[in-house]
Amino acid sequence: MYIEEVKNPNNGSKSQVKGYNPLDKPNPLRYVPLLMWGMILLLLVNSCNNSRKLDKAIQNKPYIYVQKQDAEMVKAKPVNPLHREEKVLKDFGETWLRIAFTWQKTSSKEKNYVTEKGVNYPIEFHLASLAIKPGIREAYMKSTYEKYRDQFTLAKYIANQYQSRIDIYYQPIVTAVQDESGAVIPGLWDVKIVAIRTHAQDKSIIAHEVFNRVIRLRAIKPSDEKYLWGDKTSDLSLGELLNQMQKQGLQVIQITEF
Repeated sequence: MYIEEVKNPNNGSKSQVKGYNPLDKPNPLRYVPLLMWGMILLLLVNSCNNSRKLDKAIQNKPYIYVQKQDAEMVKAKPVNPLHREEKVLKDFGETWLRIAFTWQKTSSKEKNYVTEKGVNYPIEFHLASLAIKPGIREAYMKSTYEKYRDQFTLAKYIANQYQSRIDIYYQPIVTAVQDESGAVIPGLWDVKIVAIRTHAQDKSIIAHEVFNRVIRLRAIKPSDEKYLWGDKTSDLSLGELLNQMQKQGLQVIQITEF
């Protein structure tokens, strides 16, 4: 506001007139920032409430709906991606050991080996090795070749002179792997298997080999690849087992004897 003296042109008297400076008028937008902050605060509160409601709904809902490739809708339980049922772990370890070291006679027309880095491996062993983590796999294959190089050489099994099979005794034992502090490491297990490997020549048993193993497994993303391990064998039952193992989302990262 301002005051200005105005002279009357008729009698020459002066009078004061009050006026307002436009700059002194209240800014009509002065509350806009407060309104904006208020709206942002409301949105944050609403978002937190929705998140809590969603978490609660997931916890209270024991199942979800999943659409299969043939468009069929089925119920499924939501699980931790690193979770595997104990039976799945037992079956995987047992099946892997059986496939890897059961070498049977094949027809003379059928190729029963795979050559890798200059070494011929029985095809069952080579296919099972695909479940081992790369890097560890190559080292394990080499150590197996060297172990049997002098006695029970791989070439005799490939030539159908020898055969071998795995017999498993007792149920495999599954234990969760722990770190140095004793805390469980998610997605990592040891499968302890008590087994005997029998070596034979035709129908005559040559030797019984103690074949106790601890197979360490880790959870990985289940394979959705078009290429499957079992596609490399003409043995349908073996191929089916290999494909099933590949889709279970497990990988061998260590094999030790006991």
